[in-house]
Amino acid sequence: AAQPPTGRPPTPVKVATVLNKQVQRSVSLVGTAEPRKRSLVASEVAGLVKAFPVKEGQFVNKGQLLATLRIDTFEIRLDSAVASHREAKTRYDQAQKDLERANLLFAKELVTQKEMDDALTQEGALGKRLSQLEAEIRLVQDRLTKSTIQAPFAGWITKEYTEIGQ
Repeated sequence: AAQPPTGRPPTPVKVATVLNKQVQRSVSLVGTAEPRKRSLVASEVAGLVKAFPVKEGQFVNKGQLLATLRIDTFEIRLDSAVASHREAKTRYDQAQKDLERANLLFAKELVTQKEMDDALTQEGALGKRLSQLEAEIRLVQDRLTKSTIQAPFAGWITKEYTEIGQ
């Protein structure tokens, strides 16, 4: 004799074929899209545009080159400032030697106070001129650096306001 079943009877199961299809619910909305960042990019120095490698609608990364300006004038100014600095450095070195000699001779009372003062003034003036020329070199180098315009952040070029030669 069979023993009566213990527990619940078996549950009936239905089997179906699996279908692979996309489920999509469309929703129509009205709105306006605004960028998170917006920038009108411009050069910090005046000059003619030499290259403009990006186009309207193009995506650019942060730091990517947007435009370069003609730098011939800045390079000429830099060469001139460097040459003037070298000349002033040579004159300053000579003035320092003259001042050392004047100090030695003044200590031995072989030169007048005026000659000593003149040597001191000449050395000081040439030192200031040297500092001025160093600042001029830094200024021209800064302008050279600013003659390349780079993207301040990644994004899309939405409008071009310049072209080569402007």
